[in-house]
Amino acid sequence: MSTDVTQVPLVAYLGSRSLVYYAKVLELRDAVEDWLSYIPQTFPHYTQHTIGHSEEILSQCSKLLFRDDDPEQPVLRLSAAEAYVLAAAAYLHDVGMVVPDGEKAEILGSDDWRDWTAGEEGGAKRWQAVLQLRQGAAPADPAVREFLADVQTRYLIAEFIRRKHHQRAARILTHTTKQP
Repeated sequence: MSTDVTQVPLVAYLGSRSLVYYAKVLELRDAVEDWLSYIPQTFPHYTQHTIGHSEEILSQCSKLLFRDDDPEQPVLRLSAAEAYVLAAAAYLHDVGMVVPDGEKAEILGSDDWRDWTAGEEGGAKRWQAVLQLRQGAAPADPAVREFLADVQTRYLIAEFIRRKHHQRAARILTHTTKQP
C-alpha cells in the first residue's frame, strides 16, 4: 500500500511553510525512490528499506511533531529549513545500504574486509564457517555447498556494509565515493 506523501503531516507542514522546500522534498523523493529499491538485493533478509520505509519514518516523526497528525497543530514550531532537513534525513538515511554487485566484489578484496574477517574481528568466525562449508563434505552435493556458502557470504557482506552504512551515506552525499 502506497502512502500519499503529501498527506504526511511533516510534508504537509512543509508545504504550508515553503513551496520551494516542499518541491525539493518531492524531488528528492523521486530521485531516491528507484535507488532505494536496490537495497533488498543486498539485504533480502532485512525489513524492506525502500521508499516505503523512509515514508514510515516520516509518518512516525509526524506523530511526535504534531498533535493528532494535524500539520496545523505542531508540538513545536519548526522553520521550513528544519522541516526540510528532517524530511530529507528520512529519505537519505539508508542510501549507504545501496551497493552494486561490482562494489561487493571490491569489498571482498579490500583490506577492510580482510581485517574484519581475520583473527578475532567481527566477521572472522562466520567467514571461517563459510570457508569450511565450501571445502567440506556436507552437504554431499558440491553445488548445494557452493550455493549455501554463497548465501552466507552475501549475508556476511550485508553485515559488513550495514555496520558502516552511515559513513557510506555521508560519503555518497558529499560525492567522495562512487555512486551506484
